[in-house]
Amino acid sequence: MVALVIGRTHPAAIEPCPVGMMAIRVPLPTPSRIVAPPNKLFAAGRFREAYEVYTAALSYLERFTPQAQEQQREAFAKDPENASPVEEEGFQLRAVVFCNRAMALLKMEGFHEVVKDCSVALELRPGMAKALFRRGIASAKLKRWKAAERDLSLVVEQDATDTKAAAELRVARGHLEKEKERVRQRAQRLMCDPKRRPAMPLRRLPIKIMGAPDQPPTEQTEKGEHKARSATLELRSEGTSRAPYVPRAVRMQQEAAARRQPAAAKAKAQASTPAPRRVNFYTFEREWTAMKRNPEARLKYLQSIGAELLPGLFRESLTSELLAEMVETLSAARETQLPFAWQVFSALRGANRFGFILGLLSAEERFLVGDLFDAFLMEEVAPEETIEQVRQTYGV
Repeated sequence: MVALVIGRTHPAAIEPCPVGMMAIRVPLPTPSRIVAPPNKLFAAGRFREAYEVYTAALSYLERFTPQAQEQQREAFAKDPENASPVEEEGFQLRAVVFCNRAMALLKMEGFHEVVKDCSVALELRPGMAKALFRRGIASAKLKRWKAAERDLSLVVEQDATDTKAAAELRVARGHLEKEKERVRQRAQRLMCDPKRRPAMPLRRLPIKIMGAPDQPPTEQTEKGEHKARSATLELRSEGTSRAPYVPRAVRMQQEAAARRQPAAAKAKAQASTPAPRRVNFYTFEREWTAMKRNPEARLKYLQSIGAELLPGLFRESLTSELLAEMVETLSAARETQLPFAWQVFSALRGANRFGFILGLLSAEERFLVGDLFDAFLMEEVAPEETIEQVRQTYGV
């Protein structure tokens, strides 16, 4: 068991308690303030203060990292007599503190941070049931059903009597099956689409009966093949006749006209395609506000401007409210306009003060951004490395 002991004059230290517990003494920032233990803070619903206490405790356990743990174990394995023993208590304590801080973050709905803290705890203490359970719950909240199913199944394997973990596992598996069914239906719609063209050219494949022995060609089979070839040549000669002679100059004119025809058709198509709409920010803000109750009109308006022109349009005028409204509009149309949403997300990184504006989004708005990035990965709108790189920029 682990306890956090808060004191004003004691230096930070890890020391055994009389009852076999490990304790860490954390000095207070101000001598006059008395901070309650984290378990009492949890009971009072003061999760932010509990998070701060655990963060302060981790600042005194910085040297107990997974890398240091691996180095100590390697050194002790090479030279057990001269090397210092592995400080397992310190590493175990750091894992417990990370796991408890993840619980505080889970109460504050910081699901991405919960996954990070639980992952660190599992590096220090593999198979830790509480860390696996809390990371599974956070992954489920982020709709990462596969990761949630993996962690929760490990918890149920360790303790089959854990009814809460078993219930959460059933929910995650149900959502995972629904997600797979949706992918299958989409693939079926694509395969059954009569307008869909094959991605690869068709070619004839030789067919051989499995198990049939290879037989050398006999005189009868050779005669049959020769007869078939002769019949094919006769059919070709009967169905074709010699083309009339066309002078070379006429042929060249016809070929030149054939080459000009696709170019003219392409120019006509480009002329019929509307060019991106160029507007200033004041016009954009007025028209965007007028479409507040019509998400479909807002989506068409963004498409008429074009994703590549958005950074230059906003310049210094991008706000967190405007960014949140665009995220909600793109999230509502994710079923049909996911590629365009990816173009907008990629282009907005070029806006000035984008990182600062991104930090002003609420937890729900950041959750929508993370949900869209999960959809980008599932639908493969771009290479996975590119999506992860852009996702790091958004910090979700």
